[in-house]
Amino acid sequence: SMTPEKLQILKDMFLNSFQDIKSTFYSDNDDENSKKEDSSDITDELLKEDEDEK
Repeated sequence: SMTPEKLQILKDMFLNSFQDIKSTFYSDNDDENSKKEDSSDITDELLKEDEDEK
């Protein structure tokens, strides 16, 4: 049976795991993102190309 204490422990475990995964994901991508253009620049370029084709 799930007691409120067990539910809180599971919730804390889940949140901590999620935060660890998130921090790993962002720390790995920080170096890559600094080398790449951000997505808004890419979107602007694609829109400009589309307008040029018309």
